[in-house]
Amino acid sequence: MIFGCTSAQTGATGDYSIYHSGKEFSKAAFGAKVFNSESEYESFLMGRSIKKNSLLNNLNFEKHSLVVAYLGKRAEDGYGLKILNVTVNTDKVMVTAKVVQADEKNAPHQFIVIEKTDKKAELRLE
Repeated sequence: MIFGCTSAQTGATGDYSIYHSGKEFSKAAFGAKVFNSESEYESFLMGRSIKKNSLLNNLNFEKHSLVVAYLGKRAEDGYGLKILNVTVNTDKVMVTAKVVQADEKNAPHQFIVIEKTDKKAELRLE
């Protein structure tokens, strides 16, 4: 099942928007990763044997980076990830989130658009 949503948020050091919210990965994974091109994202998918869809058709990678935050596999079903804040620090992109009941806006995988960066991302749960 794939859910879609778009909502703009303001982080401590910059703007971000939720580009997509869904359950895209079938293999367990936890964390956050920054992508600066569609081919980089495709390589990530292929390394996990995940079928590519047209999720990134309208994303401008020249101006933006895609941060994917993923919760990983849990013992129970029905969980989601609610993004609380995205902060670009001097050394990394920090995604702060909490585990919530899954719905259209809070799925296990969150796709977040930020200004272009080459920094690594980290997911912190509250």
